[in-house]
Amino acid sequence: MIYVGLALRGFLIVGLVSWQTLNLQRGHWGRIALGSYLIGLVWYGNVLAAISLEPYGSLAYAFGSMAGALAGWRLDRWL
Repeated sequence: MIYVGLALRGFLIVGLVSWQTLNLQRGHWGRIALGSYLIGLVWYGNVLAAISLEPYGSLAYAFGSMAGALAGWRLDRWL
């Protein structure tokens, strides 16, 4: 059963990153925000060993992911 969970994590991460790549190429800011937030939520499960377990840690991590994606998108448009 652990292999099913690992496969699901891989599927989710790669699927979301693929979708996010299209969002970034097309410049849909709302989808960029949503995609990066979802990636942050899913990825948080992979980094639990590296960060402290805080009740709302996943929300903070996902928000940072979203903010980073939007900042990168805007930076690319300025350069």
